[in-house]
Amino acid sequence: MNRIACNLMFWLVLLLVSPVFVWAQNTQAEKDAKVKVTKNMGVDIRELKIAIEKTPKTKGSRNGSSGSGAKWIALKAQVYISGQEWLDEFEARWNVLVDCGSKKKPILLPLNTKFVHLEKGKNYISAFIHPTFFKKYLDTESVNTSKISATLDVAVNGKVLARKSKGSKTGLIATPAKCKVDSNGLLPRSKTPFADVDFDYYATEKIE
Repeated sequence: MNRIACNLMFWLVLLLVSPVFVWAQNTQAEKDAKVKVTKNMGVDIRELKIAIEKTPKTKGSRNGSSGSGAKWIALKAQVYISGQEWLDEFEARWNVLVDCGSKKKPILLPLNTKFVHLEKGKNYISAFIHPTFFKKYLDTESVNTSKISATLDVAVNGKVLARKSKGSKTGLIATPAKCKVDSNGLLPRSKTPFADVDFDYYATEKIE
C-alpha cells in the first residue's frame, strides 16, 4: 500500500472514530453532571409563605440607615431533605401569578434558581417581587398579598420531586396563554437588597 493510500485510510478511520469518541465524552460528562442521590433520598416542601417586607436598612444608602421603606413581595419556602446527609444541588422552579383585576390579564412571573451544598433537614429559599412592579402594572404603591398566587416545584436531575402551591388562582399558572408573562418580574434573593440579610440562614445559590 503506497503512502497516499495509507493517508487516505488514516483519515477515513479518524472520521469514523471521532463521532464515537465525542459521544463517549458527552455521555461521561452527562453522568458526571448528574447529582448523586441515594434510594432513600426525599425532598419535601414543608412551608410556602407569601409576605410583605420593607427594603432592609443600609448605613450606606442615600436615605441613611432607614432605607427607602419600599415594600416587596417575599416568597419564602422551607425545603426539607431526608435520606442522605448532603444533596449537591436542586433546582427551585417558581411560578408566581399576580391578579391585575377583571380588566387586565394576570401576570405570570417564572423563575428557576439552582441551589447547592444542601444539608439534610431544613433548607430555606426565597424570591422577591420588586416594589416598582406594582407601580408599573397596577399603578399603585400599595402591595396586597391576596393578589399573589404561587407554585413552587423542586427538581433534582431535572425530575420534580416536590410541589407546593399557595393562593386562590394557582390553577391559572398551568395556562400561561391566558397570562401576560414577565420573565424579569421575580428576582432571586441574590439580586435584591436582602442578599446579605440572614445570609447564613438561606441556601446557597449556584453561580452560573
